[in-house]
Amino acid sequence: MQNQATRILSPLDTYRENPADHAPSEIFQPLEPLPDITMPSLLQLGESDWQEEFRGDGDIDAMHQGPGYISPPVDMHFSPSMMDWLDFMDLPDPILPLSTSRAESESTSSALTSIPAEQMHRMRRLWSRQRPKFAGRLMRQLWEQVTHHKSDNIFTAPQASAHDFIHAVSNRRQTSPRSMDEECRTRLAQHCNELDESFRYENSTDDETQSTPRSFLSGSPSDSEEAFPTLEILDSSLDFFFQFFHPILPFMHKSTFDLRNTPSALLLSMCLVGLSYVDRIRTRAFVSRYLNKMMQSCSDDMASQALGQCTASDLLATLASTLIVVYLALGFRDEIDQSQAYMLCAQMLSIADKRGLFAANQGDDPGLQLRQGPSDPEGFWKAWARIESVKRLIFCFVWLDMAYARLMNAAGVIEIDKVELHLPCDDALFDGPTSAGFLNAIQQGAQLTMPRMKIRNFYTTSTPPLSDTSTQILLRGLYLRVIAVRTKLSEEENQCSDPHPVSHAEALAAVDSSIKDIITDVLLLPTTQASVLKGRNRMNALGWHYLCITLTADMDLLEAASGRDGLEAASTALVQVARWSQSASARRAVLHAAQVFDILDSSRIRESYLTRPDLVLFVSALVISQYILVSGQKEGRPDTHSPSSPLPFELLQDIDWTVVGDEGLVTSNGTVPQSAIIDGDPPPATSNAARHFIQLGGPISFAGEVPNCGGVSARKMVRKFAHLMAGFGTWDGSGYSSILKMMCDSVVGDDLVI
Repeated sequence: MQNQATRILSPLDTYRENPADHAPSEIFQPLEPLPDITMPSLLQLGESDWQEEFRGDGDIDAMHQGPGYISPPVDMHFSPSMMDWLDFMDLPDPILPLSTSRAESESTSSALTSIPAEQMHRMRRLWSRQRPKFAGRLMRQLWEQVTHHKSDNIFTAPQASAHDFIHAVSNRRQTSPRSMDEECRTRLAQHCNELDESFRYENSTDDETQSTPRSFLSGSPSDSEEAFPTLEILDSSLDFFFQFFHPILPFMHKSTFDLRNTPSALLLSMCLVGLSYVDRIRTRAFVSRYLNKMMQSCSDDMASQALGQCTASDLLATLASTLIVVYLALGFRDEIDQSQAYMLCAQMLSIADKRGLFAANQGDDPGLQLRQGPSDPEGFWKAWARIESVKRLIFCFVWLDMAYARLMNAAGVIEIDKVELHLPCDDALFDGPTSAGFLNAIQQGAQLTMPRMKIRNFYTTSTPPLSDTSTQILLRGLYLRVIAVRTKLSEEENQCSDPHPVSHAEALAAVDSSIKDIITDVLLLPTTQASVLKGRNRMNALGWHYLCITLTADMDLLEAASGRDGLEAASTALVQVARWSQSASARRAVLHAAQVFDILDSSRIRESYLTRPDLVLFVSALVISQYILVSGQKEGRPDTHSPSSPLPFELLQDIDWTVVGDEGLVTSNGTVPQSAIIDGDPPPATSNAARHFIQLGGPISFAGEVPNCGGVSARKMVRKFAHLMAGFGTWDGSGYSSILKMMCDSVVGDDLVI
C-alpha cells in the first residue's frame, strides 16, 4: 500500500511551476477585535454617567462627548497615523502619550481593570456596530484549507463527535450515501418549515401547492408537510440532479457526496433542481414556492457570512446553494421576481470576487498543498476531489454571470478582464467512482493539476489543448468580454443620434479598442484549438458560431426590425438593416447562422439555461430572414441557367474557418497570419468560395433551394427555423418558438420599399 501511495504522489513530485507566476503565500489573519483601550474621558465618567450614556437599545455615538468635542476621522483605528492625529489635538491633557513610565502604565492598566466587565462588553458591542468586520480574502489560504478539510466532501460538515461518526458509518452500511432516507426527508421538511416561518410568501402558488395531485404528496397530517414530496420522489430528485444537472454545472463530486452531512440549504436546493426534472408540471408549485424562499434565505446567509467569521467550507456551501438557486430561477421567470434573481446572482458574484476567488494568482498553490496533504491513496484522492470541486465551483460562477448578462442584455458583474482561474482536470477523472480507478488513471498519465488561465491574455502563453469544459470557460468568458463592449456601445447610442458604422465589429471597436483583441482570440480558436469546431461536443461549435454572430450582427437592431418595438420602429430599423446587409460583416453573420441551423439539425445538444440552443437558433433565424428580406429584394432571383450568372453559394456546407480567417471582421494587430493558416494541404474549394462570398457577396442557396426575393422568402425561411425549433424551447422559460411562429405571419411583405 505504501508503494501505491508513492506512485500516486510521483506525478505531483515532477510537477513544477515557475515561482514567479505565483504571488508569495501570505498567512491569512482574521480580523481581530479592537484593543480594550478606552479614552481617559470615558474612564472619568462616574457610574451614573456610564449608565446614562449607555441606557437604551438605540444607535449611540460612542465617541460623542458634548459641545466642543473634536470628532476623530471617520476611519479612525488605533494605528501610528491615528496616534499622530491625537497628538496634534489641542487638549488640556495628552491622550495616550507616546512615552509613559512604568508607574503610569500600571495606573492606566488599573483604571482599565476597574471598569465593570459588562460595561466593557457593551462598549465593544458599540464599536462593532460602528465598523462592521468584513472577512478577508479567502483565496490566500484556500487550497490549504480545502486540502485539510476534515470531511470527504468540501461541501459537507466534519463529524462533530465519535458518536456521530459511528452513527454515520452505521447508516452507510444500510443505505447508499446518495440515497434519501426518512431521517433526511424529515430534516428537509423541518428546513422548509423554518423557511415558511422566516419568509412569509403569499402567492397563488401556495394554493396551487395544496391542490397538487396526491400521488406526489405525502400523507403527513401537518399543514406544512401536506404538500411535501414523498421519500421516493425526493430520492429520485437526487438521481435526476446528478444525471441531468451535474453535466451542466459540474462542481459536486458525487462519489464523496453524503446527503446526511450536507447542509440542509444545499440539500434542498439540489432536490428542487431534481424535482424540476422529475415532473415539471406536478412539482412546479412546490419548487416555485421554496425557490422564492430559498432566494431570500441565501441572500441573508451570504450577508451574515460576509460580516462575520466563517469557515471556508461553510462559505463555499452557501455559495454553492446560491449558485443552484440562481440557475433554477432562470427557468421560473413567470413565478419569481426576475430582478430579485439577478440581484441575488450579483450578490453571490460580488462576494466571491471580494473573497478573491477569481484571482488564482493571489492564492497558494493547489499542487503544493496536495503534495503536503494525505499520503494514503484514499485520503489523497478525496483531497484532490475537494480541490477540483472548488475549482469547478469558481468557473461555474463565471458561467452564471454569462447567463444573467445575456438575459439582462447588460455587462456582467465580474470584471472579466481580471479573472484568472485554475483550469479543471479531465471530467472522467473527476467523475471516477473510486480511489482505485483514480490511481489507475494516474498511472496511465492523467494530469492531477492544470495551469492557470487568464481570460484576457489567453494566447500570451503556450496553451495546452483544452478539454470541453475548459473550452466552455473560454467561450463564455469571451462572451462576457463582448457583451461588456456591447453595453458601452448601447449607452453611447442612447446619448448620440449619429448612425453607427455599417459593420457591427467596427461600431464595437469605435467605443472600445479591446474588441480587436477579443476578435483575434475568437478567430484563433479554430486554429489553436481544432476540437472547438471538429470535436464530438457540438456545443462548443455552437458557442463559437454564436460568438461570431454577436460580433457581426447588431441583435438589438434585428429584433427591432422584426417588430419587437412596434411597426413604426420596425420600419425605421429595416432601413439600417438594409445598409448592414450590403456589408461583408452581414454576409459572414449569415454563414455563421446557417452553420447553427446545420449543427442543431444534425446533432443532439443538451438543453440548459446556459447553453440555450433555442436562443441561438432564434438569433440565427433573425439574421438569415432579415438578410433575405432586404438583400434578396434588391438582387432578385438569380438566373441560374445563364452561363454568366454566378452559382449560388450553398449555406449548409462544411466550411474551413481557418481559411476564411478574418473576412468580415476587424482584428487587433492586423489580420490573423494567413501563412500560419494555409500551410500544408490546400484549402477546400468550398472554403475559398465562402471567403469569396463574404468579400463580394452573390446569390445563396439553403439546402439546395435558392431563396426568392423579399418577404415571401423571408417568411419561408422563418418557417424552416420554427420547425427545427419545435424540438427545442419546449422547456420552462422559453418563448422563442412562439415568436418565430408569429413572425411567419407578420414579416413585412413584398410591398416593402427601402
